[in-house]
Amino acid sequence: MIPIEAFRSREGAAYLGGAALAFLISGLLVAGGIERYLTEDALREAVQAYHRDAHDARGKLVDLKDARPGDASARVLLGCYELERAEDADRLSVAERLFDEAAALEPGRPSASVGLVVARLRLAATKAREGRAREAAAAGELIDRAGLDPADPDVLALKAGVEVLRGRPEQALQLLAGAPRSAPSRAGQAAWHWNRAAAAILARDGDAVEAALPAFLLRRLPLPAETQNDVNGPPGDAGRLLTLAYRVSLADPGARPPTTEALARRLEVARTAAAVRAGGSGTLRGRYLPPGPEEAAVHNALGMALARLERWAEAAESFEQACRANPEEPLYMFNLAQARRSLADAVDPGDAKARAAAYQRTGEAFRRLCESLSGKEGREATRVLAATSGAAALLAAGDPRGAVSLYRAHSTGHPNPAEQARDMGALLDHAGDKACIEEYRRAISLDHPDAPALERRVRVRSRR
Repeated sequence: MIPIEAFRSREGAAYLGGAALAFLISGLLVAGGIERYLTEDALREAVQAYHRDAHDARGKLVDLKDARPGDASARVLLGCYELERAEDADRLSVAERLFDEAAALEPGRPSASVGLVVARLRLAATKAREGRAREAAAAGELIDRAGLDPADPDVLALKAGVEVLRGRPEQALQLLAGAPRSAPSRAGQAAWHWNRAAAAILARDGDAVEAALPAFLLRRLPLPAETQNDVNGPPGDAGRLLTLAYRVSLADPGARPPTTEALARRLEVARTAAAVRAGGSGTLRGRYLPPGPEEAAVHNALGMALARLERWAEAAESFEQACRANPEEPLYMFNLAQARRSLADAVDPGDAKARAAAYQRTGEAFRRLCESLSGKEGREATRVLAATSGAAALLAAGDPRGAVSLYRAHSTGHPNPAEQARDMGALLDHAGDKACIEEYRRAISLDHPDAPALERRVRVRSRR
């Protein structure tokens, strides 16, 4: 059976829950009073610099705040700027302070209240489980005290983020289950889809991929400590969220659909989304194929689903793509070799040539796996298993010499020396090499349970 990759922890997935929340604020700015700045020449530049993301935007916004000490709007706008660019807890704390000041200057101002909630949720997302859940719950209480419309889609998305960070994904999915009463803001759409996808992953919802696709496209800004996999691609967390969704939908046994047909439908959605196509100047990346190591994990998840459907040729192709995208990960090589073995087993026994060629490819796949594991601490048992499987495949391919070479090179450190000696003896025996006698005798001396049968083999081979 092909091993399934370990599902990322609930801790890691919950961290994603606050990712898009910062976007909620910009949608509330116009309603919150920023529009009046557009009629003042001296101040219009600061607002325009903010929206253009100009290099001097922060300086202009700071000047705007200092020039208007009693104006909540200036603090909201600067708080938005700080929040959207926060890469650590210190900068998040600056945004929190600005929104807190704005709320004090103008109690009940929606943009200040939402900004304060978002800043605190982003800070909560950086904490360990208990602290994260506690601070997220406090942020949820702040939403209620602020008097925000609970049916507003932006507010619903925010409350869903609270539930995700509290580790209650089912409640988040309930909040986002139906169509919103009205169209969310552009920022609210990002938060709606992101938090729905994060909740679906945590709840091991089989439709997590469909929830994650729009979240991947709408995600723009990073969380604190987020890594960028590709300088030309979306931020790293967008790729990780989408990859987690592929894994849950396709490779997580806890989210397995009730029927083969349901898995096949889910697979086709995922394959279409991640497809790599030929284009006029080469290959075109799938629109929903995250860059870097995440790409390999997506191909592996697709291969897992194809393997569950026993579509071995397609599974092998997906695992091959995973190996190309991340040639340093032995798991993908193992899955590829296993898929090739199942594919060889399915070849018509009457077609000896095709069957031998399929087993030869299987053996070579196991050989590459052994080479990748060579010298890696803690991988000895896996390497020995791969060497045993590869040697068996090469024997089935009619290549006993290749089988002996593979096993001899990569069975070092075998946990059962008697078993190793017996196997090596059998391989040499198939190759017609009388050195098999010494290996059989070594297995007997090590008390192999098949010692009587091995003694008979020694007697027979000795008379040759």
